[in-house]
Amino acid sequence: MAFIREPSSAQVRGFISAQKRLSGTQAALHQHGLECTAIEEANWDPQSGYDAAVRLLQRAPSTDAIFVQNDLMALGVLHALYDHGVRIPEDCAVIGCDNLSTSAHTIPPLSSIHIPVHETGRVAVKLLLEAIQEGEDFQQRRSFLPTRVVARQSTGGTP
Repeated sequence: MAFIREPSSAQVRGFISAQKRLSGTQAALHQHGLECTAIEEANWDPQSGYDAAVRLLQRAPSTDAIFVQNDLMALGVLHALYDHGVRIPEDCAVIGCDNLSTSAHTIPPLSSIHIPVHETGRVAVKLLLEAIQEGEDFQQRRSFLPTRVVARQSTGGTP
């Protein structure tokens, strides 16, 4: 399995999340006796996803699965694979992350990891209000929200 992620030199707010996605992916693969065979970097948009997929195909042409850090980059990955005659999912499965509404409408429909963004916002505001009310007595809290895989045709899931 290959991984397409944001640049390691990125200094943006999402970098910690991106690092955790990479380490979580590597840990999950390891638990199943698999490994990440190649990592390419892209800049969160479809064109950079396309370019990363082309580099990946040049470096590791036998890649049979790609986990893309977000669905926007995955759109470009699907396009690059199509342009290079790679059948999805027969030759290479693709999964994104974020489960954007457009992901169900790509060809083939893109499998994705659903992140509960609205719930994340709701919990963040709740914690912020608690911090304001409690003042100096506020203790840092973590809240873990469930994610889920939305399997579509890009990984062999049902339409």
